[in-house]
Amino acid sequence: MSNINVSLDCRNWAPTPGDGYTLSTSSISTSYGYKFSGGSDGNGNVTEYTDDGSGQGTITVTSGGDPRYIINNVQFIGDNHTDMSWTHGAASNIAIITDSNVDNENVYYNVTVQDTTANCLFICDPDINNTTKPR
Repeated sequence: MSNINVSLDCRNWAPTPGDGYTLSTSSISTSYGYKFSGGSDGNGNVTEYTDDGSGQGTITVTSGGDPRYIINNVQFIGDNHTDMSWTHGAASNIAIITDSNVDNENVYYNVTVQDTTANCLFICDPDINNTTKPR
């Protein structure tokens, strides 16, 4: 079983090219910048191997820094085998993603973040790649 940690840094401004942040437009049309770290590649993306015998994987996503940003929802795009599910962790800024790690597929996990100060939502989306282990 793999346990992978991912951090999510959110800012209430449009990113500048080259600063490592990605632009997201909120539900009220304001600009936000977000940046993932951790994961398998250091950028929030996760690779899990379906044939290494490790079984179910857990990905913990934590929105850090400013407490105004909480995780509202996690959706899975491309999860054709329903291998992914999520629940809140010990606090509203933590999402625990469970990957049954059975099927080979490339899935994007869209983390919907709520800015509790501006009362709006915006989406952040790295990917999960379930694949066979390279030989």
